[in-house]
Amino acid sequence: MTTKFKGAYNLRALFKGAYIDAPLLLGLVLLVAVAGCSGDKSDGIDSGTTDTDSDSDSDTDVDTDSDTDTDTDTDTDTDTDTDTDTDTDTTTGTDTGTGTGTDTGTDTGTDTGTDTGTDTGTDTGTDTGTDTGTDTGTDTGTDTGTDTGTDTGTDTGTDTGTDTGTDTGTDTDTDTDTGAACTWTWEDIDNTSFAPGPTVYHATVWAPEWGEMIVYGGIPSASNYIHMYDPITDSWSISASTGGAMERPTVVWTDSAAYFFCGIGAGYDGSFLSVPTGGDAPTVDRWHTAVWTGTDMIVWGGGDVATDYGARYNPVADTWTATSQGTDCPVARAHHTAIWTGDRMVIWGGGDLGTDTGGVYDAITDTWQATSTGVDCPSERTYHTAVWTGTEMIVWGGVWAGFLYNTGGKYDWVTDTWQAIAVDVSTPQARLRHTAVWTGEEMIVWGGHHTSGTDFIAHNDGGHYDPVTDTWTPTATLNAPHERYWHTAVWTGNEMIVWGGQYDVGTSQIELGDGARYWCDPI
Repeated sequence: MTTKFKGAYNLRALFKGAYIDAPLLLGLVLLVAVAGCSGDKSDGIDSGTTDTDSDSDSDTDVDTDSDTDTDTDTDTDTDTDTDTDTDTDTTTGTDTGTGTGTDTGTDTGTDTGTDTGTDTGTDTGTDTGTDTGTDTGTDTGTDTGTDTGTDTGTDTGTDTGTDTGTDTGTDTDTDTDTGAACTWTWEDIDNTSFAPGPTVYHATVWAPEWGEMIVYGGIPSASNYIHMYDPITDSWSISASTGGAMERPTVVWTDSAAYFFCGIGAGYDGSFLSVPTGGDAPTVDRWHTAVWTGTDMIVWGGGDVATDYGARYNPVADTWTATSQGTDCPVARAHHTAIWTGDRMVIWGGGDLGTDTGGVYDAITDTWQATSTGVDCPSERTYHTAVWTGTEMIVWGGVWAGFLYNTGGKYDWVTDTWQAIAVDVSTPQARLRHTAVWTGEEMIVWGGHHTSGTDFIAHNDGGHYDPVTDTWTPTATLNAPHERYWHTAVWTGNEMIVWGGQYDVGTSQIELGDGARYWCDPI
């Protein structure tokens, strides 16, 4: 713990936590590359498993049918008959002539002969009868046909089988289901061997491929090392000496390396990586922002004298390209926020006193689109926070001309519209210089300070904001770390890690060299 005393205030000293920087001392030394850490480090955090089962069925059916049919036939027969007849005749009259007359009598005898002829006719009739018999036979045949039909039925059965397969898939879910039954819990983290000293203005970023939080730079006791914290082992490790320290850096993570910027740039992937200066490279060394696009680091704005320019650094090409300052480029500012949407950078707020303007930057076309200032746009502010939810930017807190806010707004850059967020009994107290992280389901605001006269009153509380229900829930305070502002916070995929910062005692600021983890512990 280090103690320093505040200096004189000026008109901009509303935020007396700011420091007057000494010129940068460092020039990062490009060291001989060592084996990359990304291949040796494991995330170790599995926030959920999704099993996908694929079933293939082969059916062999045996069918033997025995049918009893009742048929009604209409037949046309051609018959050849041989008949033997015995006739009994009764004759009236006297036969006096020769028998050449015509027998006009009636044959009343009975034909008792037997038909011995053969039926050689062809049955041309149509079977119009209905088969009303019942199939009582047993199907003993083998079905050798191929089932080419499509199963359009609905499976309404219940799967009572046991899944004995092995899940060989990779869990890529980094979100935590914070809606499940659990209790939010604080736990201090190690601050002994290899941990950074007490600092403010340092930079932190979560490196998921390494499973570590990276901390670098800051004042007043920033080291010449890059510090890495592993939450699974609750331990720190450090890099080789950088030869100097950055006082107010920004940092981005690329998926294999961290890149820092503070008037000069540097990278670290297990070995130190140089970043060129000159040309289109920015020169601001404080109060700027940086985002990672997937291919470039974009540094924009900042400076004690606010700027309205920036540049994109491509690590593969190792080159800087200036961002445009044309139509809709935001006015010069510092202490603003910047988020990356997946294909746009959104700048908002900031400035000496605060502004309610911003810009959406398209890195492919190098063009800007102004953010709207209409319905539900938050009022002017600086020292606020902003997070990206995947569909919208949430802005909260901050200060304007001495007036502190506990309000904010949700911004949809596609429709260029704002929606105010709720203020209720669980909303955190108005504050500035706090932190905010996005968990995948909610925004967690924590720390910061409000003012009382000329004093800064630090906080160790905050709130969970659910943008779907537009509601707040207070953060846990049991075992919460010491109140602080100018600290940093990262979300690991299942917990928030807070580090560093300061609080005030009288006219002195006390820097902190400790931190804590905050997670939802299942009940």
